[in-house]
Parts: sequence; structure tokens; C-alpha cells
Amino acid sequence: MDVIIFDDDTTQAELLTEILRGKGYTTEKFYNGQAAVAEIKRHRPRLVILDIMMPMVDGLTICRTIKSDPDLSRIHVIVTSGKRYKEVEDEAHLCGAAAFFPKPIKVDQIRSTVQKLIGPPGAQSAGATLTPRPAASLGKIWGSESSGGGGVPGRPTSCISMDLGPNLLILDGGTGMKDLVGHKQKPIEKQIWLLLSNYEADRVGGLSHLTQAFGEDYTLNIVGPNDHREPLQQVLNKGLYRDGAPRAAVQIFAVSESKFNLWAGVRASAIFTLHPRACLAYRIDFQGRSIVYCPNNEYPTDDEAPSLDFRNKFKNFAHAADILIHDARYMDKDFSEYQNRGNSSPSAAVHAATEAGVRKLVLFNNDARYGSEILGPALSELRQKLLNDGNPLDVDFAVPGGSFFA
Repeated sequence: MDVIIFDDDTTQAELLTEILRGKGYTTEKFYNGQAAVAEIKRHRPRLVILDIMMPMVDGLTICRTIKSDPDLSRIHVIVTSGKRYKEVEDEAHLCGAAAFFPKPIKVDQIRSTVQKLIGPPGAQSAGATLTPRPAASLGKIWGSESSGGGGVPGRPTSCISMDLGPNLLILDGGTGMKDLVGHKQKPIEKQIWLLLSNYEADRVGGLSHLTQAFGEDYTLNIVGPNDHREPLQQVLNKGLYRDGAPRAAVQIFAVSESKFNLWAGVRASAIFTLHPRACLAYRIDFQGRSIVYCPNNEYPTDDEAPSLDFRNKFKNFAHAADILIHDARYMDKDFSEYQNRGNSSPSAAVHAATEAGVRKLVLFNNDARYGSEILGPALSELRQKLLNDGNPLDVDFAVPGGSFFA
């Protein structure tokens, strides 16, 4: 079986069936989600198309169940919905969907996506796109933009949170920290780990929001690069301690290239990146998953010996990571003007991700001059190029409020 369709809108289900059978795919359709998992186990399709709002069982629950079952997790899932909200699309991807289409579905889009995911009718193997595994950790982007050091009102700078079991991991302390401490549920074990990539304003401008965020029974564990020009304690004195001593206990760790345990089952490693300041990229490994966070790095694409040395080093560091969050500050058309300043472009970040064989690339640290009217078309163009090249890499721009899973 190629495709099973679950949709209580009979017109929609019939249309999808007609479209796919017209291309030679074998299909089956059902008008509610009551026995969806049992039917999927019985037919073993290569692709499932799920509507979200269905009687009995909703599509997101079915998607999450498929992706959490080792026997079914390789099945590709497309989610459709009449709820045309970005939050709904994000939730579908978090549940493991390979694609999301708001209704009414465009015929050409569904045809090309099915072809991309599972190849021709009856093929024994899926297409090039990698199907996400069920989420072991959810990440939330609270800030992602580069302000040039001055800060841009309403455009929060670097801050990402990761839910890794009972503790909370934070990547960088930019102005996005304000929203994080205002909306994030506090960790059960009262341990917060903050990994700072460097000490520029975009990375530490929100540290003061941590001062009163956690009580006396919490511990802030803060890791940052060993920078001889500006020690970590000095950075914290100007930020975290600016308005008085934090309520929580504070432990600090200034590190160079190294490997270290954060807590049981969660291990971190760090390497210095190509940037004028002391700047670290971090790799977090947990439950067989891995995330690489690299917000400042001028990834080289030439074949000169020093460049090849770093490329091999980074390739080994990021090898087969589930997610690479990488600097893509300047659009490709502008990049030549800003070379040798320690930042990358989207195409350079794609180069890094492709060489390392990562599953998903999140383009980070975009310059504040680029609004959605620039980033949207740039992303569409980049995805089309990857598709044309047969590159299975999944790519997105980071945006405040966005989520990802690993």
C-alpha cells in the first residue's frame, strides 16, 4: 500500500484519492480516526495523510502515535487542516509530520510532496527526505536575530530553551530571555543550565532577567567560553548581577574545547568557531539524539588547507546531528560585503549541514534588517534548490516563538 488517507471531509478524501490514483499510487481512505492505528498496522502504507479535526481520534494524536511506535515510525506523515495557523503547522511538525498543508490543498503541491517523500508508485524505499523521529526533546526559540550589538525593540536576540527531562537547558542569554522567564514552566529538579556561546550583546543582553526569576532553592549553572579579554565572571557582574545578587545559587564554568556532563544522560561538548571573539559551538547529546548550537561561525566553503582543516573538524563535531542551529546572518547576495567578520550566509550553513550529514538545519542569527518579506522568499528558493539537488536536508529560518524537536 502506498497511501492511506484519513479525513472526515468526504469531498477532500475523494479528491486526494483521485489525485494519487491518477499518478498510479495505491490508496485507501477512511472518514474518521477511530481505527486509524489498527488500519495503518494492517496495511503498512508508505505514507499517511491525516486531517486534524476528525471524529473519534484527531489527526495529531494519530501522527504522534505513529511516530512513537518503532514499528511504524518510518512511515511518512502529511497533516492537513482547515485551521490555517502557524501554531497548528508547528504542532504538526512537532508531532513528527513531514509536511503540513492548509485546506484547500493545492493539487500540484500534494503531488510533488508525495513524489518527494516516497518516490514513484510501488517503490520499496522512501524518497530522499528523512522522516523525523518522535520527539525526545522540544526546543523553543525565544530570540534569534542579530541586532548589530545595539538591540532592536521587539526583535529579541539569541535565546533558546530545551526541555530535557526534569531540568532546563538554555542556549544563550539574549533579550529573548525576558519572554522565556515570563512564560516557561520551571524545572522539576530546580536546576537551570545556561550555555553562552560568546559575550557579545546579542548573547548576554538578557541576563538581568534571570536575577529574580528563580528562587533560593534553584541553581543557575552558567557555562561560557574562556575569553582572556573578558572573563565570564566580569560578564555576569555587568548583566546577571547588575541589579543585585540573584536569588538562586550560581555556579560558573569557563571552558575551552572540551566535553562535559550536564546531568545524568545529558552530555555536552564544545569547540571554538571561526569568529574574531572567543566563541563556542555546543553539541548536546541525550537519549541517542543530538543538537548542535553554533550561532556565530564563518563557515568556509573554499578548499584552502586551513579551511579544509576546520571543515573536517566541524564535520566530525556535528556528524549526524538531529538538528544544527547555525549562523546565517547575511543573505547570500550581501555576504561578500561582510566576509571575515565571523558570520555565515544560508548557503554556507547548508554547506556545513550537508557535509556533517545532519537531519535538520535551523538558520539562526539573521541580521535585523531582514524581515519576513526577505526571509520567506529566500527560504522558498533555498528549499527548491535542495529539492533540485536531491539534498534531503530539512531547513527553516529561526523565528521567535518557533519550535523544533529532536
